[in-house]
Amino acid sequence: MNGEYFKAMDPEKFYEKAEPWLKKVITKKEINLHELSEMVRTRAEVFPEIPDMVRFFETLPDYDVSLYENKKQKATKENSLQILQEMLPVFESETNFTNDALFADIAAYAEEKGFKNKTVIWVIRIAVSGQAVTPAGATQIMEVLGRDESLARLRKAVALLQA
Repeated sequence: MNGEYFKAMDPEKFYEKAEPWLKKVITKKEINLHELSEMVRTRAEVFPEIPDMVRFFETLPDYDVSLYENKKQKATKENSLQILQEMLPVFESETNFTNDALFADIAAYAEEKGFKNKTVIWVIRIAVSGQAVTPAGATQIMEVLGRDESLARLRKAVALLQA
């Protein structure tokens, strides 16, 4: 019932109630709490679960490379490394670091290389969040994190998969 109530709630009212929960884990000034609030509004069931849903925005958690392996997403450690190594320069050269532009980059890459969009998105989401389940998609997460943090996390993922 709470989750349905949250979805129907006015976004500003939800933000007022969610803000203290977001601030428990998000201290970086560059992270837009309004954007995070809207991401979790449609996914949260109760307010106390919000900090765990968004904690990765503050700090990338340690994660196991086995997260990259997902049969449904057709992802393996090997193709994940390939995707990250080939997408990194694309993202580095992207001048419009927004959800739509980043998604277009992924779609173009997937089509060119013969991957499904969902495979590339899965790999990127794991790299930038360290989690299989997130309150937003890979490109939304990257937009909120910003260019420098997103690229740093992608480079770290490449190093992790190469180790």
